[in-house]
Amino acid sequence: MVPLLCLLLISCNKLDCTTDDPIFRSLFIKLVDTDGHNLIENDTFDSEEIVIRVSDTTITGVVFNDVQGIENLIALNLLGPEGTTSYEIQLSESRIDILELSLIEIGKDDPCGFSYFITDDAGYNGIDQTIEDFGDDFLITVVI
Repeated sequence: MVPLLCLLLISCNKLDCTTDDPIFRSLFIKLVDTDGHNLIENDTFDSEEIVIRVSDTTITGVVFNDVQGIENLIALNLLGPEGTTSYEIQLSESRIDILELSLIEIGKDDPCGFSYFITDDAGYNGIDQTIEDFGDDFLITVVI
């Protein structure tokens, strides 16, 4: 039993930087009306039309209706640069909202050189949002 435990401890401490993936954290956005109804679930906004723009990048397919636990939520991977970043969230042809996140880089000392980002400050259309833990990720619930 002791040799097996030693083997497990030795193998757990080896890190293969060529096959291990970096850690990405995500922010999920739940859009609700004043009664708490999810506005994607009730088709106020069509999940297929929602896109996110940041800098010169357009991100499509940000709502995963076929993934249990995150259906009818907007998903955004938290990626740099560190500091405040503005995102345009196009909910429809006629509605574009603004999300501002303060990104903090974590894990700079990772043995493989991977780092990941977390957020401690979020504003949606100029209104500060409460950031909730959502597993290893984050969630904001926005009342529209």
